[in-house]
Amino acid sequence: MVERRAYQRLLFSVEIDYQVLPQSPDQGISKTNSKDISAGGIRLVILEKIKPGRLLDLKFLLPGSALPICATGKVAWIEAFSIGSIDSSDAYDAGIEFIDIDPEDKEKIHLFVRSTL
Repeated sequence: MVERRAYQRLLFSVEIDYQVLPQSPDQGISKTNSKDISAGGIRLVILEKIKPGRLLDLKFLLPGSALPICATGKVAWIEAFSIGSIDSSDAYDAGIEFIDIDPEDKEKIHLFVRSTL
């Protein structure tokens, strides 16, 4: 199988603050964790079904960094899975492509992934 990704991906869990755009008045910031990350995007575990194409405001810290990474991402795909045998609630894996990210932040992610692999 040929790898088609433009960026190396790292299995990596970090707490993420996200908000679906456009924001509605009753919507707050949601928290979740990532499953993996690359300079091109991030995979999140979320408890709501967000349609592909929707935009998210994202904010997270890389280890050893004092300043958060802030980016806008687009939901590229979403897939349901069950959290466990006791908890029957559904969760989703969501692939998020970074579409608006500071070039310095993108480079920080790239260097973090390369140095950790």
